Amino acid sequence: MTETKTWTPATIVALLESNPKAVRRAILALDRRQTAAERASHATTQANGVGWSQADARFGGWLAAEIRAGRPLRTEKLQGCALRLACRYRRQLADEANRREQNGTAEVGRVMASARAVGADMPATRAEALAYATAILASLRAPEGSDEG
Repeated sequence: MTETKTWTPATIVALLESNPKAVRRAILALDRRQTAAERASHATTQANGVGWSQADARFGGWLAAEIRAGRPLRTEKLQGCALRLACRYRRQLADEANRREQNGTAEVGRVMASARAVGADMPATRAEALAYATAILASLRAPEGSDEG
């Protein structure tokens, strides 16, 4: 059985403070929560409590565009601003992380149950199970005949 990690706002902040890559991923995750029109205009037009607030939409959208374009956050000041911005949205990020954790665990669980049903050898660790499930899912999604040379 796979185990899920429960993310809290405090664990999100601890992760963000210790991992610059997590900050970049958080900025992108928050920007994905904006509507398409909001992302395009770098503005928040719907007061729905999801994504950027109206005050942060322009800067958050700009940061996300820079990250998506592969441009580094060059200065310590800019990195600090990105960290503070991501930490401000720690509750949304915890909700998103928990949703992804549950979806990933459910998917791994379905694949593992199918593998057990056909008598496949079971991985010993969660990481092995995830790699195994990912490989099975990739093979199921591959176009027919793609392994024929």
